Amino acid sequence: MRRLLRMCYQIEATQRLRFESVAVKLKRARRCQLVDEVREIWKVTIGRACFAMEVGRSLYAYEARRDDQAALSKRIKEIIGTHVR
Repeated sequence: MRRLLRMCYQIEATQRLRFESVAVKLKRARRCQLVDEVREIWKVTIGRACFAMEVGRSLYAYEARRDDQAALSKRIKEIIGTHVR
């Protein structure tokens, strides 16, 4: 645990970020990128890297999905926009 925290502080020094603000102020993509850097540099698991960077593993694994009916919804909105009463 101490080794992992020490690693995070080293990353902090090189990227000039405050460790406490990593989970709060950065966007999801940047937090996941930092987790990837920790994993690559110190060869740790996703769980350990996420724990050290205060990022949830579910957030790291999250992938946005569009609704299957997105095209249908878009077409309905177009029809509604062109309908004149």
